[in-house]
Amino acid sequence: MREGVWTHGENTELEAWVGGQTRKIAVTRGAIEDYLGLEPEKAAGMSAEARCKFVRDHLRTVIAAAKRKMEPTDHAADLVTVRRGEL
Repeated sequence: MREGVWTHGENTELEAWVGGQTRKIAVTRGAIEDYLGLEPEKAAGMSAEARCKFVRDHLRTVIAAAKRKMEPTDHAADLVTVRRGEL
């Protein structure tokens, strides 16, 4: 299991306990941009480090968004992706 928060392409990822098991949560760049209300030109300059810091600083919000996306019967999903408008 990886520790901490990392970037993978346009996503910022972490592992957390969601829905009764450890799952990978991927937060898209668009989700972060939307939450912060960034214009596309400002968002393009957001570094991977800045996106990781955002996820660490907003961990409760990210995990709550992942929990909302989980279907009650979706126990097999190892990845939960949080997209624009879902934070």
